[in-house]
Amino acid sequence: MTKWKKHLKEVSELRERNRELDMETAQRLDEMLADIKDTGKAVSLEFLKEYLRLRPDNDDAMQELKMKLQMKDDVTHRVIIDDTDQTVYVAFNTPTRE
Repeated sequence: MTKWKKHLKEVSELRERNRELDMETAQRLDEMLADIKDTGKAVSLEFLKEYLRLRPDNDDAMQELKMKLQMKDDVTHRVIIDDTDQTVYVAFNTPTRE
């Protein structure tokens, strides 16, 4: 058997699995927002990277999170850095209407 053949996957399978993961991630985000939005609490970016399957790099993860949140018109976010250990936290709120 040719070595590269064991690394092949069907495009349709990849797309379907990615769609399932996207739906699961969207549901996780919705459930989390329902619990913590407007509570005055913030969640660590490290947790969000794992829980929402965001990219490992902090900047990339924040960009990805922003994209997910842009699809929702009922939430804003704020980044807060814990000066003690430089941990990045994210708080979620309902946007104020003017």
